[in-house]
Amino acid sequence: PNDCSGRGACVNGTCACDAGWMGISCTSRQEPAQGPAPLCANNCSQHGACRNATCVCEAGWGGADCGDPGEERLGCALGCSGHGSCAAGVCLCDAGWFGDACAVGPGPAGG
Repeated sequence: PNDCSGRGACVNGTCACDAGWMGISCTSRQEPAQGPAPLCANNCSQHGACRNATCVCEAGWGGADCGDPGEERLGCALGCSGHGSCAAGVCLCDAGWFGDACAVGPGPAGG
């Protein structure tokens, strides 16, 4: 909201405020924390924002440090349609399922 008042980054429609700022639009000053500010693992892999020592990941990224690409980013079409797993950008289909996105499955029973 409000482009985070120039004091943060918008991540999935929510402001991740810069150090020293808080609020929905990063408009309120934050009192300095006692001791060093908590850090996020791997600086959120440059795919998220650090909030209270926890990474808030950008769309398409996940994991504790935002370093895990989503299946779409890896090239697995439609998340393998829920009938397989993504490995190195290729869907490995469950038994009985076929196609690039594991979307072609067994026909109706008795057919």
